[in-house]
Amino acid sequence: MKPLSLLALVLVSVATATTTRAAGPTPWSEITTNRAAASKPDEVDVRVVAIDGDMTFRQRMSYKLTPGWHMLHIATTRRDRRGDATQQPLMLMAKPCVQYDLVASHENALGNRRWQVTVKSESPIASCVPPASEPDAGNTQEITP
Repeated sequence: MKPLSLLALVLVSVATATTTRAAGPTPWSEITTNRAAASKPDEVDVRVVAIDGDMTFRQRMSYKLTPGWHMLHIATTRRDRRGDATQQPLMLMAKPCVQYDLVASHENALGNRRWQVTVKSESPIASCVPPASEPDAGNTQEITP
């Protein structure tokens, strides 16, 4: 390899690494599924069945998502007499650097047919850096003394 080609390759590598580092980490959103309160018998943990149609992921209690709209299929962990679990779709607008705690809110403490997915709480993710927001030209006000 010619010395000039090697130098060009090194410069391109350094420039790429610098721009990647300057951009910083990409913000993310998170959903958690094990937040049901034991003191509320009609509130039950949920399980994620699919995220945006994808069912090929490991079952866990916390999932990282890119910010934006996501279609989630959520199943309640409460089973009926036959052992069946029911599931429901949930459209979620995931904001950057926000953790969403999901639970199933059942109509009563015994059944599993009438329930809905509820976002129990939203909290900021401490280790996530939100993107810099651009000022909105339409909502600016000029303050004069």
